[in-house]
This record gives sequence, structure tokens and C-alpha cells, in this order.
Amino acid sequence: MTTIKKILVATDFSKTSQKAIEYAKTMAKSLNAQLDVVVVIDPSVLDFGVTHFTIGGVSKWAEKYQSQKDDVDKKLQELNLEVSGEKFTLDGNPGKTIVKYLEEDNSYDLVILGSHGYGNLDRFVLGSVSEHVTRYAPCPVMVIKKDG
Repeated sequence: MTTIKKILVATDFSKTSQKAIEYAKTMAKSLNAQLDVVVVIDPSVLDFGVTHFTIGGVSKWAEKYQSQKDDVDKKLQELNLEVSGEKFTLDGNPGKTIVKYLEEDNSYDLVILGSHGYGNLDRFVLGSVSEHVTRYAPCPVMVIKKDG
């Protein structure tokens, strides 16, 4: 039987990912496992239109990015895990960045994340972080459904 000693939960602080955190905390407590929390900040979604290609636009983009990162760091610090673990941020495309991190670290026994419940059209247009992680992660993945 597989022993789960280290769990990674990915969050964007949405309602569904908050549910994922609660599931992860419950599992980590019952299994006496370490629980790490990651937020992936995607710089490409900080859009100022064409202005971010100008020198002033780059400065505004950097300010917006730092403001978002500070907000995320504050939320992470306020998060009570109730078990041992780390809280951190990564930059990049969320699905790809989570998978790359899991491949590089290779010590996680389980990753937990929320599904936003996108329909087929939205999934085609937007992609799905949970779908990408489920397909490519080197460890088992638990996806918490939006309404489940």
C-alpha cells in the first residue's frame, strides 16, 4: 500500500480551491502528512493592453505584478494549515508550472486542486489547470469538483 507523506495543494483562493485546501488539511491531519500550499501567479494575465509594451507600461505592469504578489503572500501567511508544511508562490502558466515543479521536486505523494467546472467550450478556449495537472503530473492527483 502506498503511504502518503507529502501533499501539495494548489490554490487561487477561489471557493473551489478553498474546498481543496480543506480536503487537503483533513487528509494531511489524518495521514500525519506534510502539507505544502502553492499559488501560481501567471504574469501573462496582467494585461494593460498595448501600454505594457512602452517603458511606462512596463513600469505599471511591474507595479501590478508586485501588488498581486504581495496580496497573494499576505493571504498565504494568513492561511492556517493546522499541520506542518510550506506556503509559497511560483510564476508562470499554472498547469505547466505545477507539473514542472512536481517533476523537479519529485517528493510529493499527492497533489490536490480544485476544478472550476468549465464547460466544453470554456475548456477549449481557456484550457484547464486541473485537466493539465491530472494528465501530466508524476504523482496521483485529486480534483475537487466545483459543486462536489
